[in-house]
Formats: sequence, structure tokens, C-alpha cells
Amino acid sequence: MLPALLVAACTAWHGSVIGHYINKVSSDGAQGAETWITETPEGLAGRYVLHEDGRDVPGTLIPMGDVQDCSTALFRWQDTYGEGWLKLHFFVAEHCFEGYWGVLRLDQNLIYTSCERGS
Repeated sequence: MLPALLVAACTAWHGSVIGHYINKVSSDGAQGAETWITETPEGLAGRYVLHEDGRDVPGTLIPMGDVQDCSTALFRWQDTYGEGWLKLHFFVAEHCFEGYWGVLRLDQNLIYTSCERGS
């Protein structure tokens, strides 16, 4: 278990990433999406909408905790397709995130990003 001081230090950054993001998700090609990040007593949480051809698919992001450097969060996603894992690294100054997702495990080839960064 992490010491209470470290846990408190990690959660201090949550307020700076709360909000609405326009993003892209890789799943059968790149898809547009929108993600809303909120803070709960359990940690960062959220909801999203995948914009598919002809319909929107809503989903939820269940908090699973902060990881690594206190700017990365792990979520459990759920939508009509099923459920899986999502890991997002937030860039606070740019108000964007980069991450990846998967079903049984995280897959670095399945991107979930709102950052427009050069290659």
C-alpha cells in the first residue's frame, strides 16, 4: 500500500485534467471520439462517445488508479462492444492525453489520443 502522503501528492494533479477532450481512437481504423474526464472519490473517471458511421457509441471509464509518474491513470472501459483496459498519460500544460487500450490487456497498437503531436 502506498503511503498516504504519496497518494495525496499523486491526486493533486487530477483537477488540472478534468474536462472535455476531442480525441481519436484506433479500432478498425481511426475513429473520432469525445471524452469527458471527471474526478470521483475513487480517482479519475469519465465517459466517452465513439463517433462511428451513422451512430454514436457511448461508454464509461471506471477509475482503476494512478500509475507511474502521477500523470498517468488506468481505467476500465465499458460500452456496447464489451469492456477492457485504458491507460492515459496526461500532458497538463497542453490539456491533452496519449494512451492505448485493449480488451484482455493493454495493446500499444490501439491508440486513444487527444494530442496533436509531431511524429
